[in-house]
Amino acid sequence: MYIACGYTDLRRGIDGLANLVQQQFQLDPFSNTLFLFCGRHRDRIKGLYWEGNGFILLYKRLESGSYQWPRNRAEAREINWQQYRWLMEGLSTDRPIVLYDYQPGRGACCPQAFLKDFKGYLHTDGYFVYHDLPEEITVVGCWAHARRKFDEAMKSLPKGKAKDSSAHQGLAYCNLLFKIEEGLKDLSPQERYDQRLKQAKPVLDA
Repeated sequence: MYIACGYTDLRRGIDGLANLVQQQFQLDPFSNTLFLFCGRHRDRIKGLYWEGNGFILLYKRLESGSYQWPRNRAEAREINWQQYRWLMEGLSTDRPIVLYDYQPGRGACCPQAFLKDFKGYLHTDGYFVYHDLPEEITVVGCWAHARRKFDEAMKSLPKGKAKDSSAHQGLAYCNLLFKIEEGLKDLSPQERYDQRLKQAKPVLDA
């Protein structure tokens, strides 16, 4: 698959785009390759693909948002399949996103299928199916879920004993971490990471 950087005049049809591939990019439009082109306003794209005995011309228009299309060669880079999906949905290939995936069941096969190409940290609740994933995925817990358990424990204790309980201490730790996070929300990812090491790590190590 090749992506044409910058904008392309999408009034071009099959012949015009095939000539562009040959003359400007010095590539073979008759190869088993998908060529993608984006319009000036970045809300629509065209794709050209040779299927053995004829060309397929694809067209997609976003109803909202715009494609995060590379404007020049300096912004172009190789992307993986997941990043390609994000690009086609009008999402950034660089920044974290919220992607919802509905599954009719809650079995382990659902996250295993959805995360089959994922490598990195997975932030989840304590549901057991997330602990049966490939070793390339590191599961990390959710402080909001942990805090809720401390809060529930506090409410179940007699008023006179709540303040001296482990639940009260755990809730205080969570509240302090949340307060730190609130002060970091406007920072860049790297700045937030550095401040977490400086402010939040001592709380966790205490």
